[in-house]
Amino acid sequence: MNRSSTHRFSLALLACLVTTVVSCGKAGPPPAGKSEFDVANRKIGSDDQGVAHGNNENAKAMAQAFSDLMGVADKAAFKGHKKRLVSLTGEKFVTYCHQNGDKVAFLVHVPQLKNYKGEVRDSLIELCWLVANQIVEDQGGGQFKQVGVGLRGSLMYGGLAIGPLGSEDPKTENAGAVDDDKLYPFFVSAETSEQKETKVKKELVK
Repeated sequence: MNRSSTHRFSLALLACLVTTVVSCGKAGPPPAGKSEFDVANRKIGSDDQGVAHGNNENAKAMAQAFSDLMGVADKAAFKGHKKRLVSLTGEKFVTYCHQNGDKVAFLVHVPQLKNYKGEVRDSLIELCWLVANQIVEDQGGGQFKQVGVGLRGSLMYGGLAIGPLGSEDPKTENAGAVDDDKLYPFFVSAETSEQKETKVKKELVK
């Protein structure tokens, strides 16, 4: 192999390596449920379109009940601890409720969440969990077994509570920024019986 051929081979090998590195760096498909979660999350950025949202009418009613109850409970439980600043939600708990099979999730924009710190935020998460469970028990019609609550500030989520309906010990997280991917399973579309049957038939044909 002469010098020219060696040079061309080296360039080709380098191009191949660069392509491989770039391909590996590309993001794969989003996790299941993320796209649906993102759509819901955008609904609670402000109160411009109201304070209650959901993926069906019953879900919207549950979101409205949550927003109303938390507005009252927050003032009673945490009176005087928040600095009065401009709020994107007009001091309201803008809420999205998502019902999916036996799962139900509440995404909540908490006004001035950053001012709830440490044990105060722990108490807020516990209060939101109790309120969400009460609403699901009252209005869920016995359909739901798993509950998720995500508390968001202006941009980031800072609190989570996830567990079986009625649990006194849900899994909770409290941080300046918590990973919201734990809420994605609540947004994964459940397969209908027809879809499952079609999938089984396709597998049998293979």
